[in-house]
Formats: sequence, C-alpha cells, structure tokens
Amino acid sequence: MLTMMIPHLERLSKEGEYGRAKINQYTRMLTVPLTIVQAIGIFMLLKNQKVIGVLSPLEFFSFIVTMVAGTFILVWFGELISEFGLGNGISLLIFVGIVGRLHVLLGRTATVFNPEIIFNVIKGKDPADSTTVEYRGSTSAAGATRGRTSFTIGIPKEYFSLSGKNKGLDEGIIDKFKTSIEKLKKLGHQIKEVSLPHTEYVLSCYYIIVPAEISANLARFDGVKYGLYKEGKNLFEDYLKTRGAGFGKEVRRRIILGTYVLSAGYYEAYYQRAQKVRVLIKEDFKKVFSPPAGGVDILLTPVSPTPAFKIGEKTDDPVKMYLADIFTVSANLAGLPALSLPNGFVELEGTKLPSALQLISPWFEEEKLFYLGKQL
Repeated sequence: MLTMMIPHLERLSKEGEYGRAKINQYTRMLTVPLTIVQAIGIFMLLKNQKVIGVLSPLEFFSFIVTMVAGTFILVWFGELISEFGLGNGISLLIFVGIVGRLHVLLGRTATVFNPEIIFNVIKGKDPADSTTVEYRGSTSAAGATRGRTSFTIGIPKEYFSLSGKNKGLDEGIIDKFKTSIEKLKKLGHQIKEVSLPHTEYVLSCYYIIVPAEISANLARFDGVKYGLYKEGKNLFEDYLKTRGAGFGKEVRRRIILGTYVLSAGYYEAYYQRAQKVRVLIKEDFKKVFSPPAGGVDILLTPVSPTPAFKIGEKTDDPVKMYLADIFTVSANLAGLPALSLPNGFVELEGTKLPSALQLISPWFEEEKLFYLGKQL
C-alpha cells in the first residue's frame, strides 16, 4: 500500500494547502504512535481479552512489525511531523512512526526507502499543530554524509557491553548484534563504546510520566461530550459505567497509577522528580553526541533484550512486558529520532523469532538514520 501511495503523496505535496490536508488525512492511516514493544503488548492484551477478532488494523500492523523481514519502523519526536488528528494520550512523549520497507533494485545498484520518501513529504511546519517546526536538516540521506563514507557509531555500554558480559540479554540477540557491529566495521565505520549513566532510571521515569499523562488526557472521555456512553442511575454512575466499559484493563491500570502519582502529596515525590530525571537522561545523550566527551555521530542498540515473545505470554505480568521497552523508551524521553529495523532471526525452542536493531541520531539529523539503515 505504501508503494502505491508514494507517487500520489509526492504529487499532493506540490498542491498547496489542499494537498497538505489530503496528505494529513492519508498519513493518519499510516502512522503508528507506539513503540514496537508497546504495539506488541497492546495487541496481546486486546487478543487475550477477545476485543479483536481474526484480523484488525492493529493486528495487521503488529504482524508486519514483528514478523515480516525487511520492515522498518521509523519514529520521530512530534516537532517534525504533525500530530494533528492523532489521539492525544501522552502529551509530552507523543510521536509519529512510519512503517515501510527498503526495496533493493538492480542487484543493489539502487535502493528505494519508503519511509524516507514519506518523511520528506509530511515533515515540516503544520499550521494545525503549533508544536511543529521547519526542518533544519539536509533534504536527503546523501546530504547527511557531506562527502563522508564513514561515521563514528556509539554503543552505550549500559545497553550492550563490547568487552564484558551482557546480563539479561538473550544469547541469540547478542550474537546477531555482534554480527551487525562487524558488518559496520567492514563498511568502514568506527565503533566506540559510550556511556549513558542514567539508563537505569529510564523505565521508572517513563512509567511514571506516561500513566500521569494518560490519566490527565483520558479524563475527557466520560461519555458526556463525545465517545462511548453507558447510562447509569445518576451522573456519577454514568461516569463509572462509561469509563469501565470503554477502557481496557491496561488503560485502566495506567489511569489508576497516573492518578496516584499526580495526587496531593505524591506529585513532587514522583511526577516532578521523574521530569527532573528526564532532563538528566536528555543531557546524557547531548554529551555522547558532543565532542570531546562522546563525539559520536549516531547510536546503535538492540530493540529488545529478548526475541519476540508469544502472544499472551506476558499479559498476566505487565512488569515483565514493560521491561521489554528498556532500550527504546529513552529516545522518547530525550525527544530523539530513532529507527528500528530487522536484524535476522533468533532460534528459540525450535522456532525462529525476529530480532531487531535500533539507531538513534541527534536532533534534526534523521538522514543519518536513513543512510545507515540502508547499509544494515
């Protein structure tokens, strides 16, 4: 579908405000405001609760993301791609992702990267979204290299140690990641170990801020103004029945947790402190991208410490499911562009399961993601 729409999107980009409006309409159907692990987790919850049937859009995208080799997920912070039309559940950490493929033509003499084309069409200032900015980077992946043929690629030691043991990482993930590192070395890139010292607080920080935002933003869905409505004996019971029927188990869990961390006496202890930690996490990334402390052009990490888990396997233990996000949520907290791409398959109990890599670039340098993504 992406391939079929690309010529149409390119033509609409030249047709002023009408074209822009139509592009926004189309891209709302193609954007996925979730990390790959969140998409899998929410899909499993819905499947386990029998909310979705044989095939749904979410099931379709989850299948593509986790099972189809050659699929890419690109994620940007909301400043470059308009959020107009998206359901606003997480104000501070919302982002838009593009699902696509890398097409290799004429025996690797040419490549077409669908997400790069769509990104170049929909990026930039949107009058309907005041948080967007004009793009300040290069207009092509070739422009990002500025004549260079190699980059300094950082490997955060808190994510993957080049010299020591990698506790908590599946052996198959380790082997596949090392293979990708060697491939990059052969292509002339320099590999450098760097440190993101506040990584240990990433998940705690993320899962305080996210429930708090969800609790505040989903308060509007009470059956009074719009959306689902379930009638009760009085107004209070209307609220209880509507929100109880309209929100699934995972959403209700996050609303309750978010309400708790925002309540009087706990706001300063949890939410405010998490926001301060978020600043420290962002500073860690600034340092590794800035010489002389770091001086790397881009970061390379695994996407998840384990291969894809079975449907429903971690539904009863949400904490284990949240732990699978440990490598990806830091990009959201720091507001960085990131790219997830397949990294072969890992065999587990006789079944081949997909693994993936993540590239994280500095702010407004998405072309580096495209350039290295094509090489991997």
